[in-house]
Amino acid sequence: MTLGCLLANILTGCALPDVIFGTLATFLGAVFTNRISRRLHSHTLMSQLLCSLPPVISNTVIVPLILTYAYHIPGGIPYLMFTVGIGEILSCCVLGLILLRALLPLRHRLFETENS
Repeated sequence: MTLGCLLANILTGCALPDVIFGTLATFLGAVFTNRISRRLHSHTLMSQLLCSLPPVISNTVIVPLILTYAYHIPGGIPYLMFTVGIGEILSCCVLGLILLRALLPLRHRLFETENS
């Protein structure tokens, strides 16, 4: 995910702070999601919700700073944190969990390896 974010930011001509710190936000979200999922070892809705929070938090904190200082978007950091946070909650916690719950029963067929 981090590499994909980095490439997308570079190829679409994002500002350098966005390339660096946007990629960092993605990396932090992925690392902490991985750490939480390794500790929980369960597929309950609550554990999945907890795993969806690191990208929400990292993007809610970092992206408004990028928008303010790299792109000079008006509105103030608290407002941007609110709007980015709402978007992250909808995309990660709501839509992401719906997709995860729909694909979870198929995980063994989707991620099959030749050795299994």
